[in-house]
Amino acid sequence: MKKSVLFFILLVFMAPNLIPFAFVNPILYDAKWGIILALFLATLSIGFMEETAMRGTLLPFLCEKWNNKKHFYFKAALSSSVLFGCMHYTWSVRHLVTTGKLPLDVFLGNSYQVFYCICFGLFAAGVALYTRNIIGLVF
Repeated sequence: MKKSVLFFILLVFMAPNLIPFAFVNPILYDAKWGIILALFLATLSIGFMEETAMRGTLLPFLCEKWNNKKHFYFKAALSSSVLFGCMHYTWSVRHLVTTGKLPLDVFLGNSYQVFYCICFGLFAAGVALYTRNIIGLVF
């Protein structure tokens, strides 16, 4: 298995578990602006992890894998964007697991978010492919 695929798996499954450690660090609570700093770092780390996983690892991997196919840039961008959007169904899954049911309004509300994430994912994939850089997408 390629290193990029292993790195992608590590980012997607391990990163959400690392973010709460920013909130339990007692040094941050002692500082006057500690909570604000912790929220800022958590927000940056989520964006960094998502962009690194989707546009920094998965998108180049799919482009390399489908290099001989017709319209491979578009297929790679669309695939990574749909996966990016589907990752945002976690609110619906969490609601289903905790309550045992999924009301239609929760599912539809989350579906709007997923649709916008797919649209943003296509835009971000286009920027990443055009500039060959994801730094601007992270910040």
